[in-house]
Amino acid sequence: MHSFDSYLKKHAGFPPFITEKPEDQLSCCVVIPCYREPELFKTLESLLSATSPSLPTEVIVVVNSPEGASADAAEINQQTIAQFQAWKREIPSGKISFHLVHVQELKKKWAGAGWARKIGMDEAIHRFNLAGNEKGIIVSLDADCRVSPNYFTAIEEAFQSCSKCQLFTIGFEHDLQELGLDASLREGITRYELYMRYYRHAMQLTGYPNAIYTVGSAFAVRAGAYVKQGGMNRKKAGEDFYFLHKVVQLGTFGEISEALVFPGIRTSDRVPFGTGPKLAQFLSGEDSMETTYSFRAFEELQPFFRKVNELYHLNQEQLAETIDGLPAPLRRFLMQSGATDMIRELQSNCSGDSIFARRFFHRFNAFWILKYLNFVHDEDYKPDLLLKAARQLLQVKGIESAASSDYSTLLHIFRNIDYPNHI
Repeated sequence: MHSFDSYLKKHAGFPPFITEKPEDQLSCCVVIPCYREPELFKTLESLLSATSPSLPTEVIVVVNSPEGASADAAEINQQTIAQFQAWKREIPSGKISFHLVHVQELKKKWAGAGWARKIGMDEAIHRFNLAGNEKGIIVSLDADCRVSPNYFTAIEEAFQSCSKCQLFTIGFEHDLQELGLDASLREGITRYELYMRYYRHAMQLTGYPNAIYTVGSAFAVRAGAYVKQGGMNRKKAGEDFYFLHKVVQLGTFGEISEALVFPGIRTSDRVPFGTGPKLAQFLSGEDSMETTYSFRAFEELQPFFRKVNELYHLNQEQLAETIDGLPAPLRRFLMQSGATDMIRELQSNCSGDSIFARRFFHRFNAFWILKYLNFVHDEDYKPDLLLKAARQLLQVKGIESAASSDYSTLLHIFRNIDYPNHI
């Protein structure tokens, strides 16, 4: 029995689609969901133009559609399939092989980017299972992206240099200089990306150790970790957020900052939230994207998270006194969410400080932080202006920014912090 048979039997919703035998040394599978995607071949050409990986790699495109898809969507998908077949015949053979999977009539309840991504990633597990490679790498990309020339080599080097790493997020930047980009779209994506970077850095500031970017087109995970966490979910949106924050709890993870993904800049009506819908709301005037979570709300998490090494040794009375000394909004949320009972349970089930600290952040994780932020913003805090909050965060980091700094200037500063090799 192959190592991933149990997962495939229990969690894969489809039998394998690709009939060709994989290379014995298959090392990496890049998965690309594709629905009504006229830009797909720019993505494929970008991959083809990148420096070739040293080991066999497959690109798996999942052309998919929901039940009752429009005639227009069906036609675009059929054109994509025909163009892919013709394109594939013309490209030179090499370390990268390209495959297309076509799945139609996905149930409306789940049809979306999450399920399509799952279908492709499960297909990658089939491929690694046949190749006998438990340490294969699954890379997630989207059909409207470009990648930097060192995309494959940087991913290979990252996993080779850290054998314990189960996950790497990959650097990303929206191309604000894209030819023909509408000025309103440029302004909208600038604000949205600044919001994303502010949120991640603010989470880091709290002392939370697993703060990562959750971008569906910019991460890579070991096949074994993918299987261990039960695979990708079928959520219509936010599948990347839920999946990645589960995988980081498995252990060591990293960030590839040497290579970049350049996601497409466009509106979308297929998912209920995320970049595409946010841009649509911005263009319609429904959301100006001028505000974000209060910087103070993040700051007030610091004294709690920084006490994690002390909490293990506190008795019930001492724990109550510690919580009483925390800021009032946080204290109310801790009481409402049953935090004392969770901490007492962790104390009982952990044999030492380090195990307690690790499991503490499994409970008080990114999902818990988001609930806390929403709770305290209902009564205690008003949203901050994004420009103000971003400047406050930079000031705490010791980075000066002018009071007159606009969204673009602040975004550039955050990008330079994240990817100093791309300044």
